[in-house]
Amino acid sequence: MGTRGAVLLERPPAGTDLRNEVQERTLEGILTAELGPQLEAARNTAAAAAAAAAVPSPAVCVSASGVRIGAGSVAATEGYVRLVYTSGRDPSQATRQAQAAAHRAAALNADAGRGDSYRGSGSTATGTTTRVAAAATTAPGLMGRVTLASIADLPKDAVADTTGAGDSFIGSVLYGLATGLPLPATLRLAAVVAACKCTELGARPGLPIRSQLALELLHPTAV
Repeated sequence: MGTRGAVLLERPPAGTDLRNEVQERTLEGILTAELGPQLEAARNTAAAAAAAAAVPSPAVCVSASGVRIGAGSVAATEGYVRLVYTSGRDPSQATRQAQAAAHRAAALNADAGRGDSYRGSGSTATGTTTRVAAAATTAPGLMGRVTLASIADLPKDAVADTTGAGDSFIGSVLYGLATGLPLPATLRLAAVVAACKCTELGARPGLPIRSQLALELLHPTAV
C-alpha cells in the first residue's frame, strides 16, 4: 500500500468452522473505518507523549548514516471476518473495453473485421458479457483476520532510494514467520527494515544489520 502501510490477512486454522460467527465486510471499509483510525490515534498518542516529555520519539533502528527510525503502529480486527469483494466497475464499460481489446488483437493479427472471434468463449455476446460482469460486482471473498501496519517513522528528507524496499519488507516478513515472531511484531520489523534500506542508494547498502536494530524489534517478549 506504499505510504499507507501494509496489510496482512491471517487465515483461520484448518478445520475452524466460523460460518455463523463472522461478519461480511469489504477490505476498504475495514481499513478506512476501523484500522486506519486506530493507527492514527496511536500516532497521535505517541506524538503527544513525546511532546509532553520534551524528548524525540524513541528510535528502534539507526541507519549506517545516522538516521533515527521509529517503529510504526499495528492494528488488527478483533476476530475473523469474511471479506466481500465489491467492484465499482461499470459492466457496460467492461464490455466496451473487452470489445476494443478484441479488435486491437484482430488488427495485430491482420484479421481486422473479425474482432468478435478474439473475445474468447462465453463472451461473444454482449448480453452474456454484461451479465457476467454484473454478477461479479459483489462476491464473497476470503475469511481471515485483517492486520494493518503503518510505515515506520522516517524523516522524508532521509529517503535516498526506494529500490529494494519491497523486497526487504517481504524478506523481513519471512524472517518473522520462520522465527516465530508474532504477526504484529513481524510487520513492525518489516516496516523498519524497509525504511532503513531507503536511507541509502541501491538495493542492499541501506539494509540494517542486527546491531542496528533495537532488542524489542527482534525479541518483543524479552522487553
